Parts: sequence; structure tokens; C-alpha cells
Amino acid sequence: MTAYERMEPKERYDQIIGIALEMAERKHFLSVTPSKVGALAGCTKSLVSHYLGNLDSIQAIILQEAINRGIESIIEQGQRLDMITNAGNLKKRVKELIKIN
Repeated sequence: MTAYERMEPKERYDQIIGIALEMAERKHFLSVTPSKVGALAGCTKSLVSHYLGNLDSIQAIILQEAINRGIESIIEQGQRLDMITNAGNLKKRVKELIKIN
């Protein structure tokens, strides 16, 4: 069994979202999974899901954080996906997804 480092909740959330954003910038926000984030954060995928929710929620949170922080590379990923799916306004959809989850 692996021993994980205990962190304060805010510190752990910041770490997890930071890793998720880095992964999204390097590859694509759709490639971010709780397992991958957990492996890099030194925690379980269950803990990542505890903080960020299910896969849809993780993707919505990544997009919302990218919008909040002005991370253009991730915002552009979302906009391209939005154009492909003809789903409409990206910011509005992200906020709706966060409310649902």
C-alpha cells in the first residue's frame, strides 16, 4: 500500500487543479482523468474525484479555471470543441455543467 502525503483541503485542491491545468495545457483538457491527476499529485483517483467530481465535472472545472485565469491554450481547446459540436456559448455551457454536478 502506498503512503500518501496528508495536505490541508485548500492546499490539496490547489495542487489537484494546478496539475489538471498543466495536463490540459500539455495535451488536451479531454485527456485529463482522475487517475492521471492522482498519479501526478501523489493521491488516489477517488480523492481527485472528491475534489473535482466526475469526468464531465473535471472537464468543466478545467475550462472554468482556464477562463478565470486567462489560459488561452485551454480556452481555445474548448472553443474548437464547441464549434465542432455546434453547442453554443462555451462560457454558458461550462457554468451549466458546474451547476449540474
